[in-house]
Amino acid sequence: MGLNVPRTILQPLVENALFHGIIPNEEFGTVCIEIFLIDHFLHLYVSDDGVGMSSKRLEEVKLGQTSIQSFSNMRSIGLSNVKARVLSLYDNKSAFYIDSVEGIGTKITIKIPLKSPDFIQ
Repeated sequence: MGLNVPRTILQPLVENALFHGIIPNEEFGTVCIEIFLIDHFLHLYVSDDGVGMSSKRLEEVKLGQTSIQSFSNMRSIGLSNVKARVLSLYDNKSAFYIDSVEGIGTKITIKIPLKSPDFIQ
């Protein structure tokens, strides 16, 4: 689309989808990256059909509470780092959403205005 986005925004989300969604499921899975232009906003979606999260765990993640995943000994800090970065770059003009259903998968949505901060262009 010829539009600028902050570096390393998608990569940690794809890693999270793999390490916390697909790999624990111990079967093949899918990670999808979709990008749309809607009403002067760039919408970035990263979704997986992995293990998903319980409603309790989803609330913890939304609050930025991390825990070590026993299968990988990794902390799930990628989401909170990306969220903090997006919200700090675009103030109240951006949005970051996490939706997840246990046994179904997880979807991350980032909504950023078309006009990028000067230092990204």
